[in-house]
Amino acid sequence: MTAVAAAPAAAIDFKGLLLGIVAERTGYPEDMLGLDADLEADLGIDSIKRVEILGAFQKAMPGDLGNTVQGAMERFTRAKSLNAILAEMGKLESGSDIAAAAMPAAVSPATPVAAPAAAESIPRYALIPTPAPLSGERVTLSGLTLLLGGPDPITAALTERLRGDGAVVVSITADEPDAIRQQIAAAREAHGPVRTVAHLHGLSEATAESLDEWREKYRRNLLSLFHTAQALGDDIRTVRLIAATRLGGTFGRDTMGTGSITAGGVVGITNCLRHEFPDSVMRSVDFDGQDDATIAELLHTELCAQANEPEVGYADTDRLGSTTVERPLTDSPFSPHLTPEADWVVLATGGARGITAEIIEELIKPGMRLVLLGRSAEPAPEGAETSGIDDTNALRKALIATELSAGRKPKPAEIDRDIARLRANREIRANLQRMRSAGAQVDYVACDVRDEAVFGQLIDDLYDRLGRIDLAIHGAGVIEDKLLADKTAESFERVLSTKLDAAFVLSRKLRPESLKCLALFTSVAGRYGNRGQSDYAAANETLNRMAWDLQHRWSDTRVISINWGPWDAGMASEAVKQAFRERGIDPIPVAAGRRMFREELELGPRHEVELVAGRGTWGLEQAPPRVSGDDDEATELPLIRMAPRIGPGGSMTLDHRLTVDSDPYLMDHRLDDKPVLPAAGAAEWMAEFASAAWPGWIVSEVKDMRMFNGIVLDSDQGRGIQLRARASSHSDAGSQAVTVEIIDAARKLPAYRATVVLVQQLPEAPLAPTIAALQDAKTVSAEQAYADYLFHGERFQLVTAIDGVSESGIDATVQPSSVNAWLGRDGEWLFDPGLMDVPPQLAIVWSRVNHEMTALPAAFGSVRRYAGNAEGPLRLALRMRSAPHDNAVVYDAWFIDRNGRVRLEMLQLEGTMSAALNRLAGHR
Repeated sequence: MTAVAAAPAAAIDFKGLLLGIVAERTGYPEDMLGLDADLEADLGIDSIKRVEILGAFQKAMPGDLGNTVQGAMERFTRAKSLNAILAEMGKLESGSDIAAAAMPAAVSPATPVAAPAAAESIPRYALIPTPAPLSGERVTLSGLTLLLGGPDPITAALTERLRGDGAVVVSITADEPDAIRQQIAAAREAHGPVRTVAHLHGLSEATAESLDEWREKYRRNLLSLFHTAQALGDDIRTVRLIAATRLGGTFGRDTMGTGSITAGGVVGITNCLRHEFPDSVMRSVDFDGQDDATIAELLHTELCAQANEPEVGYADTDRLGSTTVERPLTDSPFSPHLTPEADWVVLATGGARGITAEIIEELIKPGMRLVLLGRSAEPAPEGAETSGIDDTNALRKALIATELSAGRKPKPAEIDRDIARLRANREIRANLQRMRSAGAQVDYVACDVRDEAVFGQLIDDLYDRLGRIDLAIHGAGVIEDKLLADKTAESFERVLSTKLDAAFVLSRKLRPESLKCLALFTSVAGRYGNRGQSDYAAANETLNRMAWDLQHRWSDTRVISINWGPWDAGMASEAVKQAFRERGIDPIPVAAGRRMFREELELGPRHEVELVAGRGTWGLEQAPPRVSGDDDEATELPLIRMAPRIGPGGSMTLDHRLTVDSDPYLMDHRLDDKPVLPAAGAAEWMAEFASAAWPGWIVSEVKDMRMFNGIVLDSDQGRGIQLRARASSHSDAGSQAVTVEIIDAARKLPAYRATVVLVQQLPEAPLAPTIAALQDAKTVSAEQAYADYLFHGERFQLVTAIDGVSESGIDATVQPSSVNAWLGRDGEWLFDPGLMDVPPQLAIVWSRVNHEMTALPAAFGSVRRYAGNAEGPLRLALRMRSAPHDNAVVYDAWFIDRNGRVRLEMLQLEGTMSAALNRLAGHR
């Protein structure tokens, strides 16, 4: 038979592939995409969109070439034109051995995933300070350390400590951007890479009495950090950076300190940069009234600390973090019951568009006066050439045709701006029409809210003309997203000033003695960070601090800042919304968001100022996902060998392979000679996983635990499991409910599911309840039980005496298990899986003595622990409950110490009895 010659590998048409992807992602025909055109200025492709396009380009490559492109992605992201990208590709290809790789098949757009049905309500969260003690792990600082600004006594004391560590310390005293950059460049040239940065401008005590002073403060506090970050160059990827403020130790949430409010925006910057540079250490640290020496000492501690919190503060010397806790609204005698009325005057910046317009429409009562401020005059009717065209591609064609017919050759970026302006005008016209049709008196005013004289006079005129302003909403803002390397100082300051200048004028001109509510609209981008939004985040976090400051000072006005998640409205495409969902962030349904604000006016308590609205990953894990390379990081929890990560849908995940080497206790829990994960072990796994994933909380209870499939080690390779967890949308005050699953990786099915309850402090151990004494108890020794009825090996043999077995239950004496004996290393259990396994063991003894059957566990109703150590010996009281059928067992168990206090409580344990399972006895 004649061999068939292999077909030659097809060369890749990189140019055609790249143009096709860009055309698909921008909507412009390929003949408008000049290869030498500037990606941003001419083609409208900013740094965020560039990463998206390059990601698609890389994924379209065959395996080896795709990996090579991924490894050189940094070179591609710096390219300024399509030709520059192709040139980099040519260099990469010529240096590789895979130039003849086959062309991949054309990539068709992914089928969109159906959006979940809109919820009737959205979760509402508040930020609360919580203890965040350091673990004691620290690094030794060395290399170049930069200190920026700050009071001289603090910088002097901190410098002395750092030099004692062996670090080279350089103080950057400049305020002006060019000087900051020059001094940092000189320090890097003289001393090498920057290893550590302490940004201390926020420690200066300062207030702003005028808009000019306010601007000077945010330039010093926020823009200086921006210039510093850019000047670090590649050093920022692994730098340790602390930004310090003096806002009361809790960023204004309890008391407001003596520092500038604008310094609070550094939290937004560090939050975003943590996401852009995940190998760095970024943290904002707030102080109260500590003396300079104490602040220097604590700053040194923070710079050396191995800690991942995005923000912490010090009240005296107590270290506090912040926790996002769900706070559903309920009616109470303290609710303000603030209901919009027909005679209200509502002032809103940015009020004719977006979510601000939606919310105002929700509040309208016929006769209400709305004063809505926008950047430009009320738009005129739309021209005939685009009127009635809604599809974006059709709009592009119409606008391009109009330009070409006039003899002009438009750039894609110009067409995009025209489309954005056209859609904005449409939205304004439609919103104003609906508001007027609802009976509101609408004044739409063109006003640059950054102009103190113009905006301030407008507010004064409203009071003079109407006599009141009842509700003020600050919703104005601009978004100019770019990664740090691509941001300009002008753009950064423009984003800041649009939010912050108007807020300053509002804080000075509004009259709190008659104002019912001031609402500042902020964003989760600042609260939790987002790539490319450090300027927007800085502005929003400053508004969050301002809200607390005004709440402390305005006793007659409700002040709130609402950190909105993304809304399911506006120009967001289904692809964008799906990207949010894949990150665990559900877009807010418009009707639910509108209703949430109205209910906030009616029921929101005054002390809850800084709110988060919408369902997302907040409250799960505020640090960005960990990067590769830290899989071997140990934890203090015995079973947890690596740090949990943020996984699909925003859930926390952790992967582990159960083997008899990694988990030797399994050798002592074998059914039919195969190691099996016990239900008690699964409960401890889920508890420790939740503790690791939510480090600011304490696990108090595992409840509603169900076993769906056993986890059996069928071979020496063991069994892979994945733990997944997500915070419940329904939690009580001061606690978090987390749903945890253990997934059998081989079968991709859940083996166990439970709810883990997290609290801020464990409750004290209660006195044991009154437990009825056993009647007609039979005598069974512990030795007999383990020899004749049970299959448990030495590590599980914790029953030292069985005092009696009757129809109503068992009394026994038990000892806690040893982590070292179970795992071969030191540590402390949360619940102790050995103790938790004893009641199911005794249920087997009970079922054998009373029914000659063996009962295996199927569910745990509740396992609750209390403060203090469960030191042995412990008295165990197991009492039977009524069962739903003849083969079921249901029981409760209390572990009681020598002082008569309950150390561990297990309620509503369920199992199933079978005579066929008697075969398991004695097989160890």
